[in-house]
Amino acid sequence: MMYGEEFKKIRIEKQLTISETASGIMSISLLSKFERGLCEITVSKFVKILDRVNVTLSEFELIVSNFQKSRMMQLLDELRESYLKKEYTKIEAIMANESALWKDTRHVRHRYNYIMFSIVYDELRDENTTSEEDIEFLTDYLFSIEDWTQYELILYGNSVAGIKFDAMMLLSNELIHKTRYFQNNSAHRKMIAQILLNSAIVCLMKDELEISLKFQTDVSKLLTSEHYLHERNVLNYLNGIYLYKKGEIIEGQQKVDAALSIFRKLDSDHLATNFSEFFEDMKKSKT
Repeated sequence: MMYGEEFKKIRIEKQLTISETASGIMSISLLSKFERGLCEITVSKFVKILDRVNVTLSEFELIVSNFQKSRMMQLLDELRESYLKKEYTKIEAIMANESALWKDTRHVRHRYNYIMFSIVYDELRDENTTSEEDIEFLTDYLFSIEDWTQYELILYGNSVAGIKFDAMMLLSNELIHKTRYFQNNSAHRKMIAQILLNSAIVCLMKDELEISLKFQTDVSKLLTSEHYLHERNVLNYLNGIYLYKKGEIIEGQQKVDAALSIFRKLDSDHLATNFSEFFEDMKKSKT
């Protein structure tokens, strides 16, 4: 990938000369060589010249990838759709591919991915086929990383239901600390909220009602703007289940029904169906 050549196209489109762009950052000759693909530059210099042309690093990444999502994001889109539609064979194919990549390349991320997909597959089928060894392998990795990036958030967020409850409790309680550098990023904040919501769901399933409420409260503190409408609706739904299981039947049912109604009005029919089925299961296990 010739980053310099792509940068040159952007600079010209922004109507900036090479001297204007390089001024105070690097020599004109160095920038010229970079744009022609004759040399590399340091990350700090690259970030500065991107700022000079008013382009963010994430925007540049989209440009050089021809506005295509990363492989991981494409996989997650496939997983999300297959999960909502309960398309088992598609998830099996994703798992088989990650397993083959792990065996062929020995890149450990493919093993992590496989374990994550396996846990989601188990959750969908209400089974426990993911090996203890694999779950411990993934859990050890998550504990070993002090500061999580998007990748760790993705791994954990999709694996919450399969990780041992005590480990899940520790990881979810440490989540704010492990992501402290990214909490001003709205995308990361949204992912953190979704993980805590998943943690609250697991607690409801295990009748750990007050712990679930604690995670719900944590989510409420994160959702400080009106931009997180989906997460707010899920939060109201979970709070309704909490109230129902605490014996406040009418109020709990009303909150759940209101949340499900909103999902249906937004044409999120698969989501509404899955949440409705989950609520019915929770009603059967009411303490």
